[in-house]
Amino acid sequence: MLLLACGCVGPLRYVRDRANDAADPFRANLSVGSGIHLNVNATRAAALGAGRCEVTRIGIRRGQGGAWRESRWDINPILPLLGDTRIHKCYFGYIDGSTNRRRIGFVESFPTSMGDRTRGALEVSGNVHLLLPGAEIGFDAAEVLDFALGLLGVDLMNDDVRDPFEQLLSPRVPDRQRGVQKLAYSAADRATDALIVALCDADPMVRIEALRAMMFREEAAAMPAIAIVLDDPNLAVRTQAAAAMSHLAGVPFRKYDPVGQARTWWMKEGKKRFAAAPAEEKTEK
Repeated sequence: MLLLACGCVGPLRYVRDRANDAADPFRANLSVGSGIHLNVNATRAAALGAGRCEVTRIGIRRGQGGAWRESRWDINPILPLLGDTRIHKCYFGYIDGSTNRRRIGFVESFPTSMGDRTRGALEVSGNVHLLLPGAEIGFDAAEVLDFALGLLGVDLMNDDVRDPFEQLLSPRVPDRQRGVQKLAYSAADRATDALIVALCDADPMVRIEALRAMMFREEAAAMPAIAIVLDDPNLAVRTQAAAAMSHLAGVPFRKYDPVGQARTWWMKEGKKRFAAAPAEEKTEK
C-alpha cells in the first residue's frame, strides 16, 4: 500500500509531503513585546484566558517557521467570546500568507467570536506573555491523523503540495490561499491572469492574498483590476487594494483615507497612465 501511494505521486513529492505533514502538528514560538496575555485552548471551540499584547514572535506555527508581528486581545471564559488576532507582517519564512518583507498590511484578522481560527480544529495550546517576554506551544491531533493517513496516500487535511492553478479551484479557502501564494513566485505566463481571477474569489482572505501576490510580482498590468477592487464590499480588501496601488504606482497615500485617495488618484492620473502603455504598443505596430 505504501509503495502504491508513493507511485501515485512520485517518490520525491511523496517524501516532501510526508515531511511537511510531520511538522504540521507543532506550534512553538517565543515572543518579545508589550502587554499581558494568558490563554489556554482545547480545540478551536474551547478557550480560557484573557489579555492583550503586541509582540514579535519567532518559531513555528502549523509547521511553518519564521518571524512575524502579531497583535492579540481576547476575553475567553471557557468559550471563545470576544477578541481579535492579527498577524501584521512576516519578517522571514512562510507564515500563513506572508512570504516576503515587501508585502504591506495585515496578513490575517480573526474575530475570536467565530472560534479561534488561528488554531487547528483539534489543537491544544497555551500562550503566556508577561510584559516583555512570552512563549507559546501547541499540538494538533488532527494533523497527526493527517500524517498517518498520508502514509497510505490519503490527504485528510488537503494540504499536500499541488499545482497552484489546481488549488485555485479547490472548495477549501486555505487551499486557494496556498495556490495564490505559490503564484507569487510562479514564472508561468498565465499566473497574472489567474491572480486577476482570484480577485473575484468569494473569500476576502483569498482576494487579499491575490493583491499581495501582485505587489510582490510588480504586476503593474493588473492596475485596472486592482482599481475595481477599490469598491470591494470588504474594508480589509479595499485597504489592501489601495496599498497595492500605492506600491505599484509609487504614489504614497495618507493613512487616514487611503482607499478614497486611491480612487481619486486613479480617476485623475492612474487611468491615463496605465492605459497608455497598451495604446503605445498598438501605435508602434
